[in-house]
Amino acid sequence: MVNKNYLDPQYLLDGELPLEDILEDSVYYPACRFDGGVIKIFNTLLKNEGVTSFIYCDHDVDEGALVENVRDHVRGYHLLAHRSVKESEFVKGTRVEFPFQMDSMEGHKYERIMEKCLPFCHWFIFERNADFSEEHGPERFSLLYVCGEGVATYVGLYNNYSVAPKCLALIQCDGFSGNWTYFREKDGRLREVMAQNEAGWPQFVINGGIGDAESYSHLDWDEYEVMDVVQPYYRYIDRLTGKLTHDGGAAVYKKI
Repeated sequence: MVNKNYLDPQYLLDGELPLEDILEDSVYYPACRFDGGVIKIFNTLLKNEGVTSFIYCDHDVDEGALVENVRDHVRGYHLLAHRSVKESEFVKGTRVEFPFQMDSMEGHKYERIMEKCLPFCHWFIFERNADFSEEHGPERFSLLYVCGEGVATYVGLYNNYSVAPKCLALIQCDGFSGNWTYFREKDGRLREVMAQNEAGWPQFVINGGIGDAESYSHLDWDEYEVMDVVQPYYRYIDRLTGKLTHDGGAAVYKKI
């Protein structure tokens, strides 16, 4: 049974980061920016999983912009509590050793990413608005936001603590993302470190982004099969027209 005392705002403000509790049954979302779509999926399609912990990771995000804007990307919830997290609270999470040797091209791209990455971490607790019912989602959920590189953060958190996330989210993470490795590749570095985790694989993978949901239903990972699709995935205000726009799609995979 997961200890969910971390959803008490006083615990957030006065206590140490309960990292192992937060990691258990969490959703890990690298290259996330400020996207709340994954949270919506676990409040709707996968609501019976009871997820209340989301761990977001992005190496290219401004700390001030995060703190100012994150509350605007989760419909039906308000920010209940928030604080920054000290590096010392991660203990094993900052010691990262990759189980592979990068080639020269990978190493060059990785170094460029890390040169412009200014690491920080913030912990947020959101609470459902009074005018929304239980059908909208859990009363509260935790969001731990790490400014870091996606593969290294997976190793530092999940592998080092011998925990597998409940779900991995791969949303608009390849193509022109400027990343040093392709997260979706069957022989990619992310999947390689996932295979090294003694706790096993995530129960779910969400694969999505711009375009039709069907185009994301062909993830070539032998451990998973498609269980459902989400269309549309994105919900945002178009800057030119000012109108509410729906776009994109996602496929939800379950471990075989």
